[in-house]
Formats: sequence, C-alpha cells, structure tokens
Amino acid sequence: MIVARHILHALFYSTLACILGTVVLGGEFDTCNQSGHWALTFDDGPERGKTDQLLDTLAAANVKATFFVLGQLIPGNEDILKRMHSEGHDIGIHTFDHSDLATLSPDQVRNQLQQTSVLIEGATGVKPTLMRPPYGSMNDVARQVCSELGLHIVLWDVDSKDYEYAAGDDNGDTGSQEMLNHFGSLVGSLTSLENGHISLHHDIWGTTSFHGNELIKIVAENGFKFATVNQCMNGISEQPTQPGKGEPLPPKNSTEIGGSVPLPPGGHGFPRYAVGPASGSLRKTDVHANKKPVTGRCRATVPRSVS
Repeated sequence: MIVARHILHALFYSTLACILGTVVLGGEFDTCNQSGHWALTFDDGPERGKTDQLLDTLAAANVKATFFVLGQLIPGNEDILKRMHSEGHDIGIHTFDHSDLATLSPDQVRNQLQQTSVLIEGATGVKPTLMRPPYGSMNDVARQVCSELGLHIVLWDVDSKDYEYAAGDDNGDTGSQEMLNHFGSLVGSLTSLENGHISLHHDIWGTTSFHGNELIKIVAENGFKFATVNQCMNGISEQPTQPGKGEPLPPKNSTEIGGSVPLPPGGHGFPRYAVGPASGSLRKTDVHANKKPVTGRCRATVPRSVS
C-alpha cells in the first residue's frame, strides 16, 4: 500500500506539471520549458582557477548559466559565488559533500541541504530554491525533504560526459576534443527547436572550464538561445540574447521558484569529493554509474526506490 501510494504521488505530480507546463513542488521535468532555449548547468564547484575562468568566458559571451555548488567548497570561495549572483547566474545546492541522498535518513538529507543553503545565502544574500542531487540519485525520503525546504529538483536531458572524458586531467588537455565531439553530436541530433534542453557539465574539470567558448558555440550554432534554469521554468520576460549580441539581461532573482525534472533511469558518474584521511584536503575520485541518455520532454516518472 505504501509503495503504491508513493508511485501514484510521483505520477500525479509529474503528470500535472506536464499538463500545466508549470513548476509545482513534487512535479518533475527533464528539459527547459521554453522552446528553443538551452540551460547550461555546471556541478561540483566552486573551484578557483576553473570556475572563475568559466565565468570569464560566460561574461564575455553574455551567456547566463546555472551552477550547482558543494557546500564544503564555499568557504574561501565566497567571492566566486558573489560574482555568479551579480552576473545573473542561478546558484543551486549540490549537497554539502556530494553524498548520495538516496542512502541517507531524512535528518541527514536535511542537514546536507540546509548547511549548503546557509552558506550560499551567506555569500550571496539570496536563499537558493534549486537543487541537484549527486549522481541524479533520489528517493521519496529525499523528495519529501526537498519539498519541505521549498527546493526544486533539477536534473538534465543532455549529458556532456565531461567527467568521463577528463580522464583525471584537471588541465583539460586530455579528452577535451572527444568531449566536445560527443557534446556536439548530441546537440546536433536535436534538430527541433520546439523543445528546450538542460545540459550537464562540471566546472571542476578543465575539459569544460577551459573550453566554455566551444560549448557555447556548439549550442548557439544549432539555433538555441541560452537561459538559466529559473528562466526555463518560470518563463522569459525578455528574450536572452545570442552570445556576444545585445545587452546582457539583468540578474534573475534566484529566490523565484526553480524547476523540477524527473529522476533518470540511473545516476550519473562524475568526480566525487572526499576528504583525505591524513591531510583533510579535498580530492577527486571517479565514481561511475549509469549515464543518462538524451530523452524526451516532460514525462511522468516512477521512483526508483521507496524508503
């Protein structure tokens, strides 16, 4: 009975969101709701020397993006978050230490999200309303906590696989062209501008942070305009400009409600931060799981597991 109720709950809200084309708590989306628009999203930062390099590229191209940050990396990098906010990018929660939320108790999930929320708000003055679960991994316990905290779950429908092509090379020299070829092939296959999309990237890898211009060029040359996740989910009062053209949009108020997207068939594998036993310093370790394929637009989904 409990399992059936959870399944019906997920189906109802995701179907309702599809019908209304709006964002509701518990509703799930896997693409940008604005036709012909593309949301670039970047996970696992901030990391000095990479995130700020990417911000330079985005500013020069007049492109707004969305960053999902780890709470444990914010201290000492508050200036990077301030810059993100002041330049009109969305900032969301990616948990405190990249824990798999589907394996945690309600209190542990709440702690992961609230700690990071406080740090983001302390750096920017704005309380985040967007979150992305590490590995794309969620269960009904985590969804309920997100709903209670007013957080909307954001996943993706296009995976750049930059974490895979990086092959441990922080400088982006190894695998960058392969990643760009892969991403270009995916974007090129999306010939219809009737749909919008959300793509997954990681600003901690040089394959992405040092090749932002190429990523932007691929999306723009295929006819898409850029939007933040908030703009994707809430609508765009002013059309975002093409890269390098027109005046930049004013910063979007990130306290507005963001979007929710469906849990993929499997999580995604990318660098996971862990604390070294001796030095206490952060290190990156590759964690691979099922990769999320390019999928269709908003659809009803059933939870993978019930806790």
